[in-house]
Amino acid sequence: MSHVLERDVDAVRILTVNNPETLNALTMEGARELGERLEAAGGMYLLPRLVGVTKATEMILTGEIIDAAEAYRVGLVNRVVAADRLMDAALELAGSLARGPARALAAAKAAINRGLASDLWTELDATVTAQLQCFATRDFAEGVRALAERRPPRFTGT
Repeated sequence: MSHVLERDVDAVRILTVNNPETLNALTMEGARELGERLEAAGGMYLLPRLVGVTKATEMILTGEIIDAAEAYRVGLVNRVVAADRLMDAALELAGSLARGPARALAAAKAAINRGLASDLWTELDATVTAQLQCFATRDFAEGVRALAERRPPRFTGT
């Protein structure tokens, strides 16, 4: 049995934990499988960066199960929606990102991730370089035109 279901909706990949026997808690097998499907690193690496070392240590060592309100409060999730709105809300956000300026979004994500492991001056230099590269894209020119024309931009990823 697969512990992670995967499907694509337009440009959005949806991963769903599928382990009803454990109320969808990640088991070792499920974590391994999820890790294989994600390009980003598992819970021991990311959790302290999301919720802080103290809360992450407590959650990891105690196996504490938290509800949606607590996950939102500690910064584990960005928003909480009603269960019947979950897929619509997720697709709305993912679709918005997918329609955005792909190179600029990728550069921003890389800068955030790189910033966690580098010093301020290295990151400032890398940020300037990334901005100059983004300024040279068609998406940047489209964004400027759209702003001047007071219309939504039509980004192409180029």
